[in-house]
Amino acid sequence: MRKGRIMIGIIGLLILLVVGCVWLEFNDENKKKTEIIEKSILVTAFKNVKIDSTTDNVKFKIGDHYCVTYKGREDIKPVIVVRNETLSINSPSENIIINGSIFDEKQEQQLLTIEMPEKELDSLSIDLSNGSISTDKLSVKNGNIDTSNGNVNIKNLLTKKEFQIDASNGNIRVEKANAKGYDFFTSNGRIFYKGKKITNSYNEDQTNVNTLKISTSNGDITVN
Repeated sequence: MRKGRIMIGIIGLLILLVVGCVWLEFNDENKKKTEIIEKSILVTAFKNVKIDSTTDNVKFKIGDHYCVTYKGREDIKPVIVVRNETLSINSPSENIIINGSIFDEKQEQQLLTIEMPEKELDSLSIDLSNGSISTDKLSVKNGNIDTSNGNVNIKNLLTKKEFQIDASNGNIRVEKANAKGYDFFTSNGRIFYKGKKITNSYNEDQTNVNTLKISTSNGDITVN
C-alpha cells in the first residue's frame, strides 16, 4: 500500500513537471511573438502604393532609397510586396486578439515608415482600421485615404487629379495643397480653411479635375 502511494506521488510529480515544461515553452514562444521589433526592407522602385492595415500608423518620408521600415509586434508584422511597380502592404490574415479585444493592438503603436525619392506616384490607396497617417511631402496623381480611427496629417500635397480623404473618427489636416477645387464635410466637427472657421461643409470649384475632397464623421478639418 505504501509503495503504491509512493508510486502515485512519483507519477503525479512527473505529470506536474511535464505540464510545467510545456507551459514554460508555450509562454516563452508567446513572448517571442509579442516582442517589439524594428526591421527595414529595401524594395524595388514603385509608382503605386496600396496599404490595407488594421493597426499600423503610416508615415511617408523623402529619402535616397525605396525602403519600408516596420516597428511593432513580431506576430502582427505586415506582408510587404512590390509587384508590377506597386508597393502592397497588408496586415496578416489572422485576427490577433489582445486582452479580449482586437482594438488593443493600437496601443502597441505599430509604425510603418515608407521612404522613397522625391518622385511623383501614379496612385495612392490607404485603408486603415486603427492608425494615423503623416507625410512631410506627398506628390501623387490621384489618391484615396480611408481611416476608421486615426488622424491624417499631410504637408505639401501635390496632385493632378482627385484626392479623397475619409475618416470616421479623427482630425484631418492638409498644409500647402495645389488642388484647384475643394469639397469638405464634417458631421460632428469644425472646418478651418485658410485660417478661417466656416460651417460644417464647404465647396469651391468641386467639378475641377484636381479636387481635394475631405469628409469626417467625428473630427476637425483644417486646410491651409
